[in-house]
Amino acid sequence: MFKMERWQIVFLCFFVILINEALAAEPLVLVTLDDQDKNHVRLMKQVLVDAYAELDMEIDLRLLPNKRSLEAVNSGLADGEGGRIAGMEKVYPNLVMVPEPLFSLKVLVYTKMLEFKVKGWNSLKPYRIGVLRGAKYAEHGTEGMDRVLLGSYGTQLFKALDAGRIDVVAMHESNNLALSGVKGVKILQPPLQEIILFHYLNKKHQKLIPALACAIKKVKKTINKKVEGNLDENCQGMMGENEK
Repeated sequence: MFKMERWQIVFLCFFVILINEALAAEPLVLVTLDDQDKNHVRLMKQVLVDAYAELDMEIDLRLLPNKRSLEAVNSGLADGEGGRIAGMEKVYPNLVMVPEPLFSLKVLVYTKMLEFKVKGWNSLKPYRIGVLRGAKYAEHGTEGMDRVLLGSYGTQLFKALDAGRIDVVAMHESNNLALSGVKGVKILQPPLQEIILFHYLNKKHQKLIPALACAIKKVKKTINKKVEGNLDENCQGMMGENEK
């Protein structure tokens, strides 16, 4: 009878472990911007978890500072970005956008002392503006403006507003005002803009995009409790396939 040496047994066990790990379906690592208000992250996660489940896949959604999350996906350290505005691939060429929107958010103007009608980002130019660091819609909107304060969290911006360091906060709708504890803040009208968030993948996963777009469309209807018939046959077929 063939007798294995101890080192051969150890090597064989190690090899079996490696094979099993390689065969196991690892969750896709997704990242998105961190914030103290997690409401939009919870909605994003619900849509993405359900959408990937339609493709028999799991995800691991992690929070990173705004710019770092995009850089992690672009470099391949993460598989995808949870949700950003359209056009990120122009700055981060290894990102590919899933064309079905996740959801939309209004960008609002908050102030304590001022009163004026909001007419786009240029109407904020005379004032000291607080925006979230790494929020691409804010970077685009305040481009060329001098008096811009960047905050890592929305609560920081509202505290800066309360302290008189800035005149307005321009930020997507959230619970950051309530979390900050700052009182006497009003929202100017109309909303500054509406941003639509899309899911992005590193280009190594771009074969997933047609089926994933269909899956997002399907689960949004379920989550919104507005089921309006079945998906078209093309979507049904694509969602039955996985990335090869």
